[in-house]
Amino acid sequence: MVGAPARREQVRYLVGEGLSERRALAVVRMSASAFRDVPRPDRNVALRERIVVLVRGTGAPASG
Repeated sequence: MVGAPARREQVRYLVGEGLSERRALAVVRMSASAFRDVPRPDRNVALRERIVVLVRGTGAPASG
């Protein structure tokens, strides 16, 4: 499965090759609203790093 950032890149490439944005979105199977959406910055980076440090410090194997 391909994520939204990769699809956005594909749409930009196709538009650069001469396809209309509407046609490129149809080819990539992406909605216009998803294409134009601006992702928010991740606010949990520090929290996630802290959790990893705490898990590694316990000596317990990380489950996944």
